[in-house]
Amino acid sequence: MRLAIAAIAATMALARPAAAHDVRGEVVFLDIGERAIDVEIQVPPLQLALARRVPLGRDPAAAVRADQAALRAYAAQYVGARGRDGRAFSIDVTGVTVARVADHDAVVFRAHLEAPAGSDARWFELRDDLVLHQVVTDTAYVFVRTDLQNGVLGEAPSLVGSLHYQQRSLVVDRTSGSRWRGFVTVFQLGIAHIAAGTDHLLFLLVLLLPAPLLAAAGRWRGRRQPRASLAATARIVTAFTLGHSITLIIGAVHGALLPVALVETLIGVSILVTAVHALRPMFPGRESLIAASFGLVHGLAFATTLAGFGVDGPSLALGVLGFNLGVEVMQLAVLALTVPWLLMLARHRAYRHVRVLGASLAAVASLAWIAERMSLIQTPLPALVERIAARAPWILGALALYAIGVEVAARVTPSARPQKPPGGSAG
Repeated sequence: MRLAIAAIAATMALARPAAAHDVRGEVVFLDIGERAIDVEIQVPPLQLALARRVPLGRDPAAAVRADQAALRAYAAQYVGARGRDGRAFSIDVTGVTVARVADHDAVVFRAHLEAPAGSDARWFELRDDLVLHQVVTDTAYVFVRTDLQNGVLGEAPSLVGSLHYQQRSLVVDRTSGSRWRGFVTVFQLGIAHIAAGTDHLLFLLVLLLPAPLLAAAGRWRGRRQPRASLAATARIVTAFTLGHSITLIIGAVHGALLPVALVETLIGVSILVTAVHALRPMFPGRESLIAASFGLVHGLAFATTLAGFGVDGPSLALGVLGFNLGVEVMQLAVLALTVPWLLMLARHRAYRHVRVLGASLAAVASLAWIAERMSLIQTPLPALVERIAARAPWILGALALYAIGVEVAARVTPSARPQKPPGGSAG
């Protein structure tokens, strides 16, 4: 009888730390590259306090800030990974913070694990003993958040297993992926980003509206030769590409350089500036410089999409290359389907109506975006612009029919024939 009572008492003593702890478990997110892994572990504060036997008090955020060095050392001791040959990955605990996750606070540990020389990070045994070595009822759910070579880009993390008191390590095998699959996935992401990026395309299209025109006395008055118009268009597109490629690479390597809200607001400003220029020349002959300058801003927005790809050099290079090529292919496809009709119309007086209408609508849309992104006022205009953009094929078809109609009318009606450049009035 005494032996039974002693056994029950011992069991209760062992379970005591678990009895009062928060029932939520840990959540582990893995961003997997070729040579390294980024780990994020979200731990309920009470569980961490029980495991360390150090209370966090009423203000866990302040306690974590004050105890950074000890918490980082603690994580380096209880978190790790090893490869197939048993060699341990090196670990750098990059930060410990308190964040609001769903409806509760969590202490968030972030660490960077590097595979040993001669090994890769596609197969590893993960160890997370932050809480499990003390709180026996804890469970840690492990998700792969980013794995470029397997086409996992962070939108929907996939559960790969769980850890508990009796199993405190987990084998993660991601060797089924390939660089080609990763390239195709991120290339498609670049295409989708531009297809959904109404503001990016609108900036470029509006900047191209005056490309076939010549400025004189503060107005658009003459027209370029067709070859000169094509050359001007090519210079603008190339400058924009160089601009956004530079900041895309820098942003992907170093992370966000400017607050997202500021970048998005500046994109709205870029559209407004180019729309005003399309109505009245502000920087005639310097459109390429403007395209490159504002391209730097647009590249910062592109870079936010690559967050999590920079686990290591090979993964970052693959992500930037594939994404940027996807952006360029989609961008060039849109231009190839649009610019010929604009250049055809530019030979006729009717082009003035297209230019003024397009620039005016872009200016209104940009003002609505700027107001919304600066949290000044909410209007239905941005949603309306997106609905209109969703009907882009119909708009493109109407533009093509209008251009063909104007061209045919010019051929059969002498008074409507194209003007010889650079004379005439473009408006």
